[in-house]
Amino acid sequence: MNARSSIARALVKRFFLAGLLLGPAGLGAAGCSRTPPIFVEPGAFQGPALSIDSASYRTHIATFTLPSGGWSMELDSIREQFDLKQVFVTLREPGAGELVTQSLVEQSLDTRVRTTSNVEVYARVVPRATSAAGGAHRLAGRAEKR
Repeated sequence: MNARSSIARALVKRFFLAGLLLGPAGLGAAGCSRTPPIFVEPGAFQGPALSIDSASYRTHIATFTLPSGGWSMELDSIREQFDLKQVFVTLREPGAGELVTQSLVEQSLDTRVRTTSNVEVYARVVPRATSAAGGAHRLAGRAEKR
């Protein structure tokens, strides 16, 4: 046995023992993310209008018609169900003191869900200054697979 292989075995043994000692808590901490939990409220989304384009691309494209410029969108999460993928989006409205265009604006977002899957888009509107944890999502629209 050469020196390199004995060092490699010693390292593997140490990491294995550390994993056993730390248990699931230690291993889970390495994979933790800062994504806040997603909350869903019943009822329809009462924000900007949504259309979903499932014909032009390989993935469903969600387009929101916003009341003015200055808005931003974030893809929060994608959940996979049996025959459905749920996409969660946060729309951030402009701050009260911001100068924005006063006309309808369309913003599109690639949902990353292939058009071979059914999709539901859940959305919420939060002020720009609010943390990512505020507010629940509601169903804004859905599209069937093609």
